[in-house]
Amino acid sequence: IATLADVKDIIADLEITRRDVIGRVAEFFDPLGTWEPFKLQLKLRLSEFNNSPWDQKLTEAQKQEWAITFAEFIRIPLLQVDRSVVPMDAITESFTMICVADAAIHAAGAAVYARFQLTDGSYSTKLLTAKSRLVSATVPRNELCAILLMAELAYIVKTNTPIPPQEIIYATDSTIALSWCLNMDLKLKQFVLNRVESTRRMIQWTVGSDS
Repeated sequence: IATLADVKDIIADLEITRRDVIGRVAEFFDPLGTWEPFKLQLKLRLSEFNNSPWDQKLTEAQKQEWAITFAEFIRIPLLQVDRSVVPMDAITESFTMICVADAAIHAAGAAVYARFQLTDGSYSTKLLTAKSRLVSATVPRNELCAILLMAELAYIVKTNTPIPPQEIIYATDSTIALSWCLNMDLKLKQFVLNRVESTRRMIQWTVGSDS
């Protein structure tokens, strides 16, 4: 199997079900989230099957659309990423951990990067891990979910890295979600309060302070 035409030929006479599609997508093993943007696109595509029976057959139009998606799997072995995030010309192995979060209408995501200062004064920043999940609340609430996801990732990285980061930076572009997290005097609704408390707790466990 080398081309889109090959994939279309194979599935042309097959009866493809929701179970088959989800099973094929689940074969994409990426625990670090290196290819999270691609995985998120698959998650969004799979949401079209929500509330559908597991053995419901795909329509011809759906089969053609998923054939295009599965054809992209052919190129996965060609993807490459550096195994080590520490540059050869880094001043020290100590690094700054940069944690970012963002969300939109249907998805929330977070990523953690390692930044090293180089001998020439510049910096090298590489991805350590990333994660995404589907969400269905308002955009500010989705942004809050992304911040919580970011805090969880930061805690996991901090507690598992052999060299503690010299600094941890958390970043979000949502002023509303940020104000929820920073101002504990606000009377928050339960959905927001639960996530704010969890976020502050995770940050405190990670850096020793929630401020």
